[in-house]
Amino acid sequence: MLLFEPAGPPRAAVVLFHGGGLRHGSPEELTPHCTALAAEGILAAAAGYRLLGQGADHIGDCLADVRTEMAKFQAEFHNLAAPTLPLATGGSSAGGHLALLATLTGPHSGFDTLVLFNPIVDATLVAPEALTRALEPGTTAESISPLHLLRPGSPRTALFSGTADTIAPIESLRAFRDAMLGAGDVCELTEFEGAEHAFHYQEPCFGQVVAGTAGFLTRGR
Repeated sequence: MLLFEPAGPPRAAVVLFHGGGLRHGSPEELTPHCTALAAEGILAAAAGYRLLGQGADHIGDCLADVRTEMAKFQAEFHNLAAPTLPLATGGSSAGGHLALLATLTGPHSGFDTLVLFNPIVDATLVAPEALTRALEPGTTAESISPLHLLRPGSPRTALFSGTADTIAPIESLRAFRDAMLGAGDVCELTEFEGAEHAFHYQEPCFGQVVAGTAGFLTRGR
């Protein structure tokens, strides 16, 4: 885990997980985002997990690592920030998917906020061959699909996505937002017209996503 502390007392805290389709990627990819968030007064961390074929046999192994990293970050949060501040997780693409699953399944994590960059929210739309490689034996796409796992009381969520994304289609993000709002929860979707998957790594989208993330986090719960 790479930790980025703000110069003064934190205004919020977030741990982000990288994308890469569960087969590629590293925490360093989100170093620019975390550096920029720390400059905005946010305690930020970039974290990783075992990848499929590189220590992980299925998505359950990846998810277990994400839960472990979230617990480590939560301990840092309690050491470095006031407990009344927002505690968030999230990430890009597959990393956002894992962070979202970690907050929707299993025991209550204590994370009350999510910030997600072009996340996978409907696993039923994933290419069959990729899905088969990721699933545990005996499980289905719905069992790892956040859209199918939503329940009232989900963490307040900010989504950032491009309208030309073919990996995490904007229609799935809109459906996820509408489902959260229909359950009485807070969900904001910021759309970037014509932007494709992983749009948030380059300007001008990078700066806009960082500003949007900082704004959402520091508005409180």
